[in-house]
Amino acid sequence: MRIIVPLIAAAFLVPSSVRSEDRSYLRVVRDFYGNPVALQSYGLPEQRQLRVLKKYLTPGFLMALQDANAVENECIKKTPAGIKPPIWEDAIFAGSVESAERAKIGIPYYSGRQPHVPVRLYVVDRDLLGRPEDNEGHIVTVRLSHVTGSWLISDVIFEDGGLRDSLADYARDKCDD
Repeated sequence: MRIIVPLIAAAFLVPSSVRSEDRSYLRVVRDFYGNPVALQSYGLPEQRQLRVLKKYLTPGFLMALQDANAVENECIKKTPAGIKPPIWEDAIFAGSVESAERAKIGIPYYSGRQPHVPVRLYVVDRDLLGRPEDNEGHIVTVRLSHVTGSWLISDVIFEDGGLRDSLADYARDKCDD
């Protein structure tokens, strides 16, 4: 009984506007990773891909992607023929799981007022028997922010740090390799 009372009291400390929207951020993450553009994008997303994804992203995260894309396009123009330009090649929203085909939403947690949602990404290997969940998968964490009445993705965090910081570093370094 002693445990229940503090938990009930803590629930009332969370503003009612956040409590009533508690599940809407899960839908944003599920819809984002249910979209093949997000799950299987390699390199920086092009403008047409960003038009599809922007409804899930905070304006700041979207701008970071656009800035990195502009820098990459400039680097491609500046790089002499026959030399590979410094381009982003990873599966941008999936990290090291370049052929991820499925995503499973984990149990969310809060850091301050920001929800974080772990997402396990799976590679479907059709040569192996079993379900995609039988392989270990790879976890990324999605950080969300409440912007103009909606939950939006503000960062995707990998084992080695956040995508937003990586995009800022990439844009700052310009064409350095």
